[in-house]
Formats: sequence, C-alpha cells, structure tokens
Amino acid sequence: MLYGPLKNAPPATRLLVQIIGKDRVALSPEEFSLRLEGYSRIVLDLGTGDGVFVIDQARQSPEAFFIGIDAAADNLAEVSRKAERKISRGGARNCLFLCAATESLPAALAGIADELYINYPWGSLLMGVIVPNASTLAAIASLLKPGGVIHLLVNYSVLSDDDLCKRLNLPLLTSITDTDYLVPSYESCGLRITRRDLLPGEPSYRTSWGRRLFRGSLRQTLAIDGVKD
Repeated sequence: MLYGPLKNAPPATRLLVQIIGKDRVALSPEEFSLRLEGYSRIVLDLGTGDGVFVIDQARQSPEAFFIGIDAAADNLAEVSRKAERKISRGGARNCLFLCAATESLPAALAGIADELYINYPWGSLLMGVIVPNASTLAAIASLLKPGGVIHLLVNYSVLSDDDLCKRLNLPLLTSITDTDYLVPSYESCGLRITRRDLLPGEPSYRTSWGRRLFRGSLRQTLAIDGVKD
C-alpha cells in the first residue's frame, strides 16, 4: 500500500482528504476555508488524474485557487508533493489535491466553484456526463456557485466508434447535433449548456491524457460548456 493511516482524522463522514506526497491528511472545513481565503475565484478539476492540469493552471494564475479531485490517490502523490514546495522551486501554494469520488463528494465542496473542469473522463464519470446519469450530474452541479461554469472535454473518437460504443454502452455520436439529447438532462440538474463544439487536434491547455490521445493524430475533442442557473 502506498498510503498509511489518515492523519488528523476527525470522527466524520465524507472527510476532506488532502493528498500530500504519500500522506493522506484530513482537513477540517475550517482549515479548508482558510486555504481559500483571499483568492478571486475557485477552480475545481474533477477526475484530475495525475493533477498536471491543476498545478499548471495554478502557476499561471496566482490570483485563483485550484483544487484537483480524484478517487485514485496514488496518481496524485508526485504532483501534490511538488505543489507543496517553495514557489522558487516550482511549488504552487494556490492549489491542493483531494481524494474523493464523484459519488461521495465532501459536503465542504458544495457550492464553492466558480469554474469546474472535467478533462477527458473515463469509466463511471464518462458514463455520468455522456449517457447521462442524473445523480452524477446533480453531484457535479452541486460543486458550482450560481452562475458558475463547467468545461467538459471528451474524447470524441470513442463516441463516434460504433464498436466501442456498443462495448462500453455509450451513445454513438455522428455529429454535434447528436448531442441534443444532453440538453434536457443537464437542465434538469440546473446546468444550462451554452456551447457544444468539435475541436481538432491537441487541447489548448495541457492535460497528460489529452496530450497522449491527440499528439500526432486526427482525433477530435467534444467540448461542452455550461452554466449553473
């Protein structure tokens, strides 16, 4: 096992569990709120993977606070250790990484995000936003402030491959108009879709998985933006 016992753990459910290298540290809601004070906006990355997107964005935007969330804590050990370094050594104190699943998000995250990113989801998170699943969308919407925005990037090559879609029980999309079915599902959870596009090539910002998928290929990205009403 990579991780030892949870440090500083209070007797509570749905804890805020911060990943710092190989350690898991319980944050109280009060400690968490203090970390967010003084920043102009709060940005979440749900299903952050290795967290590279979060630390890159944090370094570029010191006025904002960035939070990477993923259920697989092991993948966050390296980037969370880097984030805690001095700024002169590549650290970024305006970000942190939490271990949590979309299905059981800590209550302290409710309604805190000005922006929410979901970059190239897979597994249950992909199913939740594309099939879609009402409980997953409700959990996602719960993270946003009123007027907060969501940015979703999906590997379109998966959704346009008939064999893959059948195997993964995903809808087959042959054009952008095939995403019309998403609109009422998102709206029922308080998310109004404002943009749907197919984008060629690599994404405009760095995500490890996005770069692996698109480097030197003709794959496209399905980009969906929305706002919480």
